[in-house]
Amino acid sequence: MSYLVLARKYRPADFNAVVHQEHVTTTLKNAIELNRVAHAHIFTGPRGTGKTTIARILGKCMNCFNGPSPIPCENCRSCNEISSGSPSDIIEIDGASNNSVDQIREIRDNLVYKPVHSRYKIYIIDEVHMLSTAAFNALLKSLEEPPPHIIFLFATTEPHKIPVTILSRCQRHDLKRVPLGALSEHLAGLCKNENIDASMESLLNIASTAEGSVRDAMSLLDQAIASAPDNKITLEHINWLIGSSSFPVIKETLDSIFKADRKALINILAELYLSGKDLKIFYSDIANYLRHIIILKINGKEGNLCDISKDCKNELLEISMGLSPQYISRLLDITLKEESKIKYTENIRILMELLFLKLCEIPETKSLEKILVELEKLKASDPGEVYISESRKTEENKIEYKEPVHETDLPPVNVSTDKKQNLKTLSNEEIWLKILEKISKIKMAAGNLLKNNSRFLDFNNDTLKIKAVGSGYHISMLKKESSLIEKTASEIYGKEIRVEFDESFIDESLNKGFVNEKEKIFLQAESNPLVNAVKNKLKGKIIEERLIKNKRFKEE
Repeated sequence: MSYLVLARKYRPADFNAVVHQEHVTTTLKNAIELNRVAHAHIFTGPRGTGKTTIARILGKCMNCFNGPSPIPCENCRSCNEISSGSPSDIIEIDGASNNSVDQIREIRDNLVYKPVHSRYKIYIIDEVHMLSTAAFNALLKSLEEPPPHIIFLFATTEPHKIPVTILSRCQRHDLKRVPLGALSEHLAGLCKNENIDASMESLLNIASTAEGSVRDAMSLLDQAIASAPDNKITLEHINWLIGSSSFPVIKETLDSIFKADRKALINILAELYLSGKDLKIFYSDIANYLRHIIILKINGKEGNLCDISKDCKNELLEISMGLSPQYISRLLDITLKEESKIKYTENIRILMELLFLKLCEIPETKSLEKILVELEKLKASDPGEVYISESRKTEENKIEYKEPVHETDLPPVNVSTDKKQNLKTLSNEEIWLKILEKISKIKMAAGNLLKNNSRFLDFNNDTLKIKAVGSGYHISMLKKESSLIEKTASEIYGKEIRVEFDESFIDESLNKGFVNEKEKIFLQAESNPLVNAVKNKLKGKIIEERLIKNKRFKEE
């Protein structure tokens, strides 16, 4: 074939032509000028960012007859061979198809031979992470101490799969994704050289689709040129080519979600489905533009974190005006959580309709400041119904955290006769139930302990006598709560009350053996704050308690 694709036709011939990898190319050029080029390099990074290209350029610079020079002459035999793709002293190996230990041993055995006519024999192993463990081990010694005429250049997209013993013997260069602006400018230069009329919006869309890969962007541009009428590339043509929806459709969809317009959303999905659009790509676009809105609200329009045009930024901010980043984040969170279902479902239209209806149900998140302003307005309109304490108006509307109340922190009992409760109509047993109820509200664990392991005996001479039931462990736990019981009973009776425990009903046999330990564990579980929190949250109760013994298994 006579036609050469753009990715090969415009492949960089020197370091200056590499797109947006100056941190790597500058390092290599300085190393060549200072004669400090290492015998092994590894280039890592995403696909299509220039790993193999930089390795070839480095080989050209090292073998140039007028070098080593950071700028190859492009006229000598070595430079011409590399440019034509048939170098005799640069051996390029595909690690994916030559990954066995025998093939690496063959390379190792050939290291002793001098180059044919160049200064160095250079081995470029692409996708080096595909080599087997045995192949890596066979390469270790040669990689650490190669002959003086040997240079190893490795390229990989997955450096984490390469053994540390290999990485430690190489100089590592990490290539970056090419930013949207640099990639779109590079594509604009190619279009100018090819006499193609391409709008900047279309080139931005191509660069965004390529996700920082120069090769992917050039391949997509090549396809767009072949399919574009009259050598004119527009944004609509690129959207049609990659199956993406136009920005007005995405904007209308987001606006309908924000307004909870369910009818409009169903109609948009129906039109996209009937027109043959890929709904999975449309779903991905919605997630990306939700992310753009969050970034714009946080970082502003001037940042470079959103790969969209300025007009798109302004329109996104317009439809999301008044919406908080927290609300948009909730929408994006739900969208991403449902992404796995979208990928594997056979009924994508139904699933997306369900998802969009779910997004319409998400309420707008109001900030604390907005809530306080609304409360202030309500207070001003009807002070009798809404009351906001003066303490909330101060200290910049901060909410203070209050520690849980313990029995030692209870306020002193007021024994004033004015506040005594009228207990004449109640029996002592009914008063005891009131005490238990109040203790349970203050400290649930203590209330459960009293209900299960105590009984009311008598009340005489301001002394409350309680019968302790259970083991010695239970009486010790009850005595720890005596101060809480006295304070609560004093509030109920309206005077100072003392508590006495009758221990004659304690069964000492429970203090021996497994039964006491079992009851002890159950009581600790019932008194556990986490257990009580779950009970309160679910408004439930403990129905059954089980003790699970640890079992040890022997290996057979």
